Amino acid sequence: MPDKKRLIEDILEAKEAPIDNSLRGNALRRATKAEVPRTLTAWEWEEYYRINGVPDAHAKTSTGPKVGFWQRFQAWLQR
Repeated sequence: MPDKKRLIEDILEAKEAPIDNSLRGNALRRATKAEVPRTLTAWEWEEYYRINGVPDAHAKTSTGPKVGFWQRFQAWLQR
């Protein structure tokens, strides 16, 4: 299979550098991106927020008072 891929690249004259798809390469790519991480522990999130601030996607956008479980449950019982 690698011979076929090399032949196709030669035909198309691909000048791109090969992408490192190893765990190390993927970790390095994610670490150097300027994007919000996808998974961190609670302590890592606290540190991330302290250093970078809270991203808009993570900011709470509450429009009104929070309704508690018992209030919702009582409303459900009254239906």
